[in-house]
Amino acid sequence: MVSAYPQDFPPLQPTPAVPLRIDPEHRRAWIAGEPLYMGYNEFIFLSMLEIWHARGEPCPRELLYQSIYLGEVTLSDEREERVYSLASQLRRKLRRIPGQPVDIETVWGVGYQLRFHN
Repeated sequence: MVSAYPQDFPPLQPTPAVPLRIDPEHRRAWIAGEPLYMGYNEFIFLSMLEIWHARGEPCPRELLYQSIYLGEVTLSDEREERVYSLASQLRRKLRRIPGQPVDIETVWGVGYQLRFHN
């Protein structure tokens, strides 16, 4: 079973193919060396996408929701909108990074995944 808590994983180091570095202990992230300023829920969202990217799979919406909103386990239309809103907020922030090396892709019927551009 995959942990729903990003702090349970070691910090991720950037590689040429994956220009993302996440420090779960201090809740910080950098993309292509640029700091990414985000709120707690956005950090959890991005961390979960990176964990699942390392597995080669999209992150299920239900797991994203459960990781962000601990204690609430069912995904309703209202809760689905919260996850969608977080994805939109992060996409806007990622688009501000020069060269836009990463984006969040919707995988319909499943969830979300990171897409890295070279």
